[in-house]
Order: sequence, then C-alpha cells, then structure tokens
Amino acid sequence: MKTPFTILTGYLGAGKTSILNRMLAEPAGKRIAVLVNELGKISIDTKRIVHDGGDVIELSGGCVCCKIDVRSDLVGGIGDIIERSKPDHVVLETTGIANPQILVSKLGESGELPIELAGVVCVVDSTAFSNHLTRWDEVALQAEEADSFVISKTDICTAEQHSDTRRKLAELNPSAIQAAFPVGQDGDALLTEWICSRVRRKRTRKPRHSHSQLTAVSFSAEGTFSQQGVVDVLESLRPKLVRVKGDVRVERGGVRIDYAGDTLTVASQNPPDVSELVLIGEGIESSEIHPMLWAARLGGELRKD
Repeated sequence: MKTPFTILTGYLGAGKTSILNRMLAEPAGKRIAVLVNELGKISIDTKRIVHDGGDVIELSGGCVCCKIDVRSDLVGGIGDIIERSKPDHVVLETTGIANPQILVSKLGESGELPIELAGVVCVVDSTAFSNHLTRWDEVALQAEEADSFVISKTDICTAEQHSDTRRKLAELNPSAIQAAFPVGQDGDALLTEWICSRVRRKRTRKPRHSHSQLTAVSFSAEGTFSQQGVVDVLESLRPKLVRVKGDVRVERGGVRIDYAGDTLTVASQNPPDVSELVLIGEGIESSEIHPMLWAARLGGELRKD
C-alpha cells in the first residue's frame, strides 16, 4: 500500500512550522512523519523525544521528524523515512518561496516512491496575504496549486484583512477549501485529522515559474548590541524585507527577533553566546546590511564573520 503524502506550503512567515508543531503535539492517533528543511525550527519538549538519530527524531507519540534537503534529497529522503519508520502519513514542509507545482511534478515523475499525493495544503497569513500577493509571484503560485487553505493569524488580523484574504483566495482558487483551527488540544487534533484527510484534485494546467529575486543574508557576531539600534536597522530595511529571524545579545540580556507578514516581534529570552540573524528580501546584500548591524554594536572591536 502507498503512504499518503501531503505537501504543506505557504509563504515566508505564514505559520507552517507552527502548524507542524501543533500536529506533532496532537497526532490524532496517527504515526506521522514530518520532513523539514531545518529540524531546529520544530519545537519539541525533550521529554517527548524517544530517540535522536541526528537526521531523524522519534517522538513518544509515534511521530517522526526528519531533516531533508528538498532540492537534492527529496526522493531518497522520502523513501528512506517510509522504509525506516512505516508512518501512516507523511507531511513535507516546503520552503517559504517554493513553487509546489514543481514539487508535485517531480514526485509524479518518480515512479519508485511508495507514496500517493494526498493533497497540497497552503498556510495563508491573513495579516499580510494581500500585500504579499501584489509583490511576490510565489504567493499566487502556492495558492493556485493548493487543494485547501489553512488561514493563520486570524486572532490578530483586522476584519478588513480577513475578508480581503478570503475573497482573494476564492478568486485565485475557488474550488479550494478555506479553514482555520483554534489553538488548543481539540483544535490541534482536528487540524491534524483534517490535513491528513485532504484529497488531491486533478490538475490540467502546466506548471509556471516565479520571477521573484529573493536573496538571504546571514549575520553572525559576538558581543552585545543595542536592541533599539537593531530594531532601527530592520525598520529602515522593512520595504525590502519579507522575513527575518534570529537571536541577539542586547544590553539587558537576549532577544528573539521575528519579522513575518508585516509584524516585527522582539521577545526577551536568555542571551545567546553569538548573535545570529537571517534576513530574506529583495535587493538586499551582506555588504549593505552587515555594516548597518555592526553600527548597532555596543563597544569593542568588530569581528567580521
């Protein structure tokens, strides 16, 4: 028998990882294998880890998390995790700028995999969908390929953003189901069951490609930074940015920085040994961003990484 396989897509910051965390916490009686590009993004209580094999983490609830490079390890990674873990369902999280049409085509061309595509589920940020749709080709591509939508951040979006998101999703893909799930044990269990029961609709159109030119800039440095100085840098770059995440040592300890949709969040945490940020956007370069961030550092000699 072939194992049902779901592609979980959605633009940068839409909330895909949050969806996966909820599924792993409430697997609804299923043994789910989750394939991600970065295992570190998944929030797992150490008490729930039965075995950590490096690339594969087994959880007490029967689920399995596996790190995979979608670009080079997709076919081999899927086959390996099915053979090793015998899951009831496999969920692949794409990168935020992925074109799921290409993934669907690639999986369809690989006849040796023991999988059956159950569906493409697209996570949609209700606070930023309309804005992103006008700027990035990938947003429309992901929505058009979806069999269903999970609308996220409905608790913080405005009524106008909510109605605008639903209307534009219906225009892009009128046959796809729109859904949302309250946070909590019951909502999480229903979310898992719902995603695992999606049914793939047949497609007749040819895949089309994105023309967006997004780049990623990584910054890593020792020392202490001005929290306000780092925020000021990010605010000045906001028109170019799509996603920012990282941990920074500041004058009062440490902060976790997260920019997704149109919201910049700075949350207190323990100070990291090394400050690290990843910025994703259009027309950004390390030669521009690194000096701006170094200028926010408090004293000491600069060390370029």
